[in-house]
Amino acid sequence: MSYVTPPLEDQIVDTIRSYVTEHGYPPSYAEIADDLGVAVGTVHKYVGRLVDAGVLARDPVRARTLRIREDT
Repeated sequence: MSYVTPPLEDQIVDTIRSYVTEHGYPPSYAEIADDLGVAVGTVHKYVGRLVDAGVLARDPVRARTLRIREDT
């Protein structure tokens, strides 16, 4: 069974995908928050959910390591 993402989670994934396409590296949480008009804490919470669901991967020690797992 695959994970069905709520609208804000879809927007976060779309923002990451677009940013990586344009810049070649993932956005910071602050950049995602600015783009979506939400608080950084909100981005942090939803990114955590996406990581737990296997939609995103990240290195918890390094900055800007968000990656969309295409095998989901």
